[in-house]
Amino acid sequence: MKKHTATPAAKNIAALRQERDIAKLQQKIALLEEQLKLKDSQLSLAERSIDYLNRTIEEQTAEIREWTERYEEMRLTCEDMQRRFYQLEEVTGDEQDVKVDAIITDLMNIKLDDGTYLIHMGRQWWGIYRILVDYLGYDASHTRFVKRLRARGWGKARVPLNLSNMKAIEGTIFAKPFDRWLALRYKVRDKHYFYRHYDVANMMKTMVKSDEP
Repeated sequence: MKKHTATPAAKNIAALRQERDIAKLQQKIALLEEQLKLKDSQLSLAERSIDYLNRTIEEQTAEIREWTERYEEMRLTCEDMQRRFYQLEEVTGDEQDVKVDAIITDLMNIKLDDGTYLIHMGRQWWGIYRILVDYLGYDASHTRFVKRLRARGWGKARVPLNLSNMKAIEGTIFAKPFDRWLALRYKVRDKHYFYRHYDVANMMKTMVKSDEP
C-alpha cells in the first residue's frame, strides 16, 4: 500500500490556519486582558468612591455631633440666662409690683354712678394687661403675665385673673397697643363692650401716670 505524504502547499495551508487560530486566540486573550483591566479600574473607582463616601459620612457625622453639642450648650446658656433674668426680675420688680398692686386695688374698688363696679368681668383684665405692657414694660406673654400677677394673689381677687380670659384677647383690637384702641373701635360692633374695656385701660393709664415721680 502506497503511503501518502502532505504536499508543501498543504503544509503551508495548515501552517497559515494554525497562525490564524493563534492570532485569534491572542486577540481573545488581549480582549480579556483589556476587560480585566477595565474591571480592575471600575473596582478601584468603586473602592475610592466607597472610601470617599465613608470619609464624607464620618465628617458629616462629626459635624452633626459638633452642632448638636453647640446647640445643647446654647440651649443651656439660654435657660441659664432666662433663669437669671427672672431671678433679677423678682428682685428688681418688687418695688414696682407693690405700686402696681396698689393701683389695681384702687381700680378694683372704683364704682360707677349706678353703684356697680368699674371692673365686673374677667376680660376687663385686658385693659390692665395692656397698660402694664405698654407703659411699665411687663412681659407681653399672656402666660407669664398671668403667672406674675397670680403669684401676688390676683387669682383670688373679686374679679379673678385667669389665663383663659387673658388668651381670649388674641385676635381682638384689645391685643393692640392702647394708643390705637380709639382708632380701631369701629371694628367692635358693641360700643358699650368697647368702652367697658377702654374705660378700665384709660383709668389704669391715668393712675400709672399720676404715680410717676
